[in-house]
Amino acid sequence: MDFEKEQIELLKTIEENSKPPERVWNRYNGDVCCRVVQEHIQRHVPNSYKVTGPNAYIEDIPTEFDLLIVDSSVWPKTFTNAYPSNSVHCVIEIKKHGIFSRNEPNLYRDLFDSIVGRHPHINCMYLTIQEVGKTKRPSSISYLELMQQALEPKFKACTLKQSRGGEIIQGEWRRFINSLQDALSSNDNGI
Repeated sequence: MDFEKEQIELLKTIEENSKPPERVWNRYNGDVCCRVVQEHIQRHVPNSYKVTGPNAYIEDIPTEFDLLIVDSSVWPKTFTNAYPSNSVHCVIEIKKHGIFSRNEPNLYRDLFDSIVGRHPHINCMYLTIQEVGKTKRPSSISYLELMQQALEPKFKACTLKQSRGGEIIQGEWRRFINSLQDALSSNDNGI
């Protein structure tokens, strides 16, 4: 499938299945978002992996993650959605509407650093469906830039659409999937 068409399809599917942007639907909309992204990612990972979530855990890290990419042969610990760390290859955090504070990017960077510090084989990625990138005033905050500055190049941070104006950011889904495939490929090679 063409990446640009898939990016549009992904955004359309999320929009069609989300509820009105009222606070009471935030968790529901986040769940829809994760499940749509999960389905699209699964199309691009080798059969030796599966995408699990939403709300997945790594057995020795007390944090809930949106999606994990794990060995396809592994199952979570009984009565949980927690996977053994040696079977986890990638942590993916997803936001439907991005971040809302200047400090949030640093919190993600610290979380990702702590994961990789304990388990160097695990890759961490951040995907925002829509984020404030272009600002109206020079003094306004571009949260897209803040996130990328905090995470990249060590961790991938991609955004599919501008919050203001709804402009699709061309090539971001391709960049995200290519980065994911590169990360999984390096794991396959024992790096």
